[in-house]
Amino acid sequence: MQFSMRTHLGKVRKTNQDYIGLYKNKNDQVLAVLCDGMGGHNAGDVASEMAATHLGHAWSKNNLLSIEEIKQWMTQEVNVVNKEIHKKSLRFEDFQGMGSTIVVAVFLETVVLFGNLGDSRGYILTNDQLIQITEDHSYVNELMKKGQITMNEAKKHPNRNVITRSLGIASKVEMDYFSIPYTDFLSVLLCSDGLTNQLSDETIHSILRKDIDKEEKVDTLLDGALENGGTDNISIVYAEKA
Repeated sequence: MQFSMRTHLGKVRKTNQDYIGLYKNKNDQVLAVLCDGMGGHNAGDVASEMAATHLGHAWSKNNLLSIEEIKQWMTQEVNVVNKEIHKKSLRFEDFQGMGSTIVVAVFLETVVLFGNLGDSRGYILTNDQLIQITEDHSYVNELMKKGQITMNEAKKHPNRNVITRSLGIASKVEMDYFSIPYTDFLSVLLCSDGLTNQLSDETIHSILRKDIDKEEKVDTLLDGALENGGTDNISIVYAEKA
């Protein structure tokens, strides 16, 4: 897989609370991490960086191979850093209420393992469509699952930014996991809601299917989100087959 990534302040925010990273373990397996921080002052910056760098550092020390081992490892390490963020938010007034979403992709020999908390997303791209693999942990998604609102209503809902699961808010967290065989996709996209709130899945798909290199694709996504308002931080991690 070949990787490209960007993170941008956007046009409205004063700080970038997103954090992205690519990390390799002892088997040269890549862990991609994207976190979208929440909280006042610089608290969101702190939470997202703590989460991504902790996982990256821990990943660099292991040589895990099986999906089940990696799930167990991920659950353990995510809860370790969750406790650190939670304790810091309780201890320091400036960090009160800080937290972070997280979405990860682990690129193994024959599959990609996705994991997430919050509304940062993991997608796969096929010839025909862009498919969201992760499920948003958000108030509006819960309402949609119950059939109480439509997708269009969710986009305008006053509580559309309310997250139901994230790092740092509770003393323990539970990630969702999804494994996708390499044969099922052309490329992988991780992104914060700063991208998906500005560009539709159809638009993202059309950009990623263009006959341009991966750097141009990511730049075009970022430019499109900025042109449509850029109301939030925008982060993208993109991986396509070599």
